[in-house]
Amino acid sequence: MKITIKNILVSSALVVQSLASFAGGDSCPAVYKKAEIKLPFNPAFTEVDRFYDGHGLTVTSFYNKDIRVPGGFAERDLVARIPWINDYYSDNFDASRDMEIITDIDAAPGTSRTVWPNGVKRAPVDLVPFEAIIVAQGFLRTPAPGRLTLINISDPLKTEYVIHQSGMDGTMPTFYHDFVVHDMDGDGKRDIVSLRSSFNVILGTPPFGELVWFKNPGDALSPNTAWEEHLLVGGPTVGFKGPDTHLEIHDFENDGIPEIVTTHFFTGDSQAHGKIAIYGAPVGKNWADVNPMIMPARSATISGDQGLPFDIQIVDLNKDGRVDILATNHQPDACRPFPTVPGRVYALEMPESGDIFQDAWPVHILLDNIRPQPSLAGTQGLGRLAPGKATAFYMRQFDKYSYYKKPHIVVGGDEAGKVWVLTPTHNDWEYDSNVIFDINHHYGEGTTQTTTAAGVTVSTIGAVSVSYDNLFARANLFIPVFEGKEILVYTFNRRYRERVACVEDTVLACPAP
Repeated sequence: MKITIKNILVSSALVVQSLASFAGGDSCPAVYKKAEIKLPFNPAFTEVDRFYDGHGLTVTSFYNKDIRVPGGFAERDLVARIPWINDYYSDNFDASRDMEIITDIDAAPGTSRTVWPNGVKRAPVDLVPFEAIIVAQGFLRTPAPGRLTLINISDPLKTEYVIHQSGMDGTMPTFYHDFVVHDMDGDGKRDIVSLRSSFNVILGTPPFGELVWFKNPGDALSPNTAWEEHLLVGGPTVGFKGPDTHLEIHDFENDGIPEIVTTHFFTGDSQAHGKIAIYGAPVGKNWADVNPMIMPARSATISGDQGLPFDIQIVDLNKDGRVDILATNHQPDACRPFPTVPGRVYALEMPESGDIFQDAWPVHILLDNIRPQPSLAGTQGLGRLAPGKATAFYMRQFDKYSYYKKPHIVVGGDEAGKVWVLTPTHNDWEYDSNVIFDINHHYGEGTTQTTTAAGVTVSTIGAVSVSYDNLFARANLFIPVFEGKEILVYTFNRRYRERVACVEDTVLACPAP
């Protein structure tokens, strides 16, 4: 970037946005197109894990009857897996041959049990005595209750084990969005920790959130027997406004008992802002001792003014030896009378004192002014939100072991329809920002505003995931285009010759009233 008089005279508001706002083609990272994976469904959340048969990509799909489209339509909700995901290039992928559907494979048409699957990860090898994935299901528009399940992928029948089915015993239907795995009671068996929310715009249920854990049944594991549930945060002690969407677990205090960082997307302190909170077991106790009414968890709000927080990741961003919290919010476009905080990627830095419950966590804005592409007049529906998930990664897998190399960040835009790569500069918390994918550029100008005959607008980027290939351990980025029914694979491996040109970071004008 050349420094000119014009650059110097820009407003102070733009200066605060640092290099991220001004990055141009000269900082475009060397990323190459590797493959286009065409799918017979809408890819939403993706996750790359190491399976017994190599690196595999797990992908979820949901398209329940949509209340925004006149007449509505429905497609099957499912979870699928693509083994050997790093081996696909150009057009050598065939979904009928190279992909397996792993949910409801024995269900008759119209009897699918899977409902709006969100986060999905491979279970640790010591969780259950077979290779499995864990699936969090349900969301705000589904009339069916959500569930948390575990699927035996070693079994040809892909037997599903119920961890928890909401709505059981007459309880209020809820949904699950994310989970972590940890031994919560010190019995040597890892358990499952999750968040759940009740918010449903169809049923009119009010938003509430809960932090819960489910005890590993060990030898008593059975497909149709729910795991023993324990409430950590929720109920009347917090006004039924516990955490509700994403969580991470990390031992910030280095005492052997990890803390849990969570987002309150629906259950923040105001309509304008949710919050990110941290919870810890009482001093000298473990998580099995926590009871909201008798012995509540320690808690603190560590961010409450950044709009509605969506996703979080715990990672050392500036390589100072202490982990940070990489976060995104999830905000509406600039064409609506909503709160003025734009979509952004930001970091929360641990207090210098180490007192994570009492002292402030400094906030660093890494990428600002992210806006969803606005809908055409008359088709705005319930509105669009952006960005989605941000993930720290290294261009080469082995760079993460370096003492000085800071990670890059890939950001999925959700309904902004873009993917950004943030490249760290020599200055902490400053990044060069480049758009490496834009739906309007890939499919044609105006695509995010043009609806198909089925009432679908191609405008959504799902959760981008990262793997490292077997040759030179270079990073691969998996970009799910939800309505486009494909996953684009970009790579930092230079053996692929089709270099990706960065795209100007623009937002279309608001539609005329």
